[in-house]
Amino acid sequence: GDGLYAHAYVINLGVTNNWLFERNGKNTYDGIPAEGGSCTFNMNSLFDMGAMANISGEGMYDWWDVSFGEYDIQTGNQDMTFTFQPLPDGVDDRRCMARVSSPGVAEVQYYMSQLRHGGVESIATSASSVKVLGNNFVVSSTVANAVKVYNVSGQLVASANVDGTAVIPAANLAKGLYILRFNDNTVVKVMK
Repeated sequence: GDGLYAHAYVINLGVTNNWLFERNGKNTYDGIPAEGGSCTFNMNSLFDMGAMANISGEGMYDWWDVSFGEYDIQTGNQDMTFTFQPLPDGVDDRRCMARVSSPGVAEVQYYMSQLRHGGVESIATSASSVKVLGNNFVVSSTVANAVKVYNVSGQLVASANVDGTAVIPAANLAKGLYILRFNDNTVVKVMK
């Protein structure tokens, strides 16, 4: 009777707007000590990762595990902590890649390494050597006249000419493993 009509339309566009990322833009952690330890990434996600995350990776539950802090529903922030068992005797290092995803989100990969000699202060090979002093790499060589510094991803992060000795400032470099390659073909690995 009164001439009023109601119309309703439902449109499903099938759009999913989910995300998952590490808030500091970091997905690599090097230098977990041989005696075991942990590293934490600060995540941001639409979902509580403790309830919704799918996590896998070689060695999971055998020598590493993951746990989640409290989920902040207002910001989406949540800590994700990887915990590592001690290195077994005879094993000097091991690495893992953890794959993390949540519903409707592409996989995010995290890379971690555990090293027996995490406190290396000085390594000498052939005529070239490196010492970590404070926030610097102090290099010396009786043969080489140049050195390049690479991170574990293979990126060149510093270089220097060597005239007997040289100091390479490393204050802006993250803690972790670095590879120094001298032009006399000597390669030295150090932990900062």
